[in-house]
Amino acid sequence: MFANEYNSEVTYLYNEYCYYKNNLYRCTAQSVTGVNPESSGTEWAVVVLSELLTELTNSANSVVGPFTPATSESAGIQGLVPPPVAGDSGDKFLGSDAEWHTVVTDIDFNNGRPVTGELSIANGGTGATTSAGALTNLGAINQNSIAAEYDPSK
Repeated sequence: MFANEYNSEVTYLYNEYCYYKNNLYRCTAQSVTGVNPESSGTEWAVVVLSELLTELTNSANSVVGPFTPATSESAGIQGLVPPPVAGDSGDKFLGSDAEWHTVVTDIDFNNGRPVTGELSIANGGTGATTSAGALTNLGAINQNSIAAEYDPSK
């Protein structure tokens, strides 16, 4: 828990918190025991939540540095990532180079034209027009075992 209810028997150290009568207090002394937060001394300060949030945010930003990209010689360093620019939508990902990249959703193997007929070996094909034929032509499997094992519901 961030802060407990004030207890007069507890020793509070500098910058520790407690709550007392619905207020949040921070210990401003090196240590204090038995002095309630509403006393007129300087051992306690009322915490203003907006100031605390600003302080915590600044503290987190100063402790956590920027995300550092990986190189061929060293691993990257975890940290705060660069924000995406206006107009970027859900089609981006953060790469290990600390840059935002567009997700490739459509790979064009035939310059925008549908693939028909056989793909020649010279163009990366197997001379087959189906995946089963390609596996057969590569010697990976025979045509009969593909037909016997193929189940479109899986």
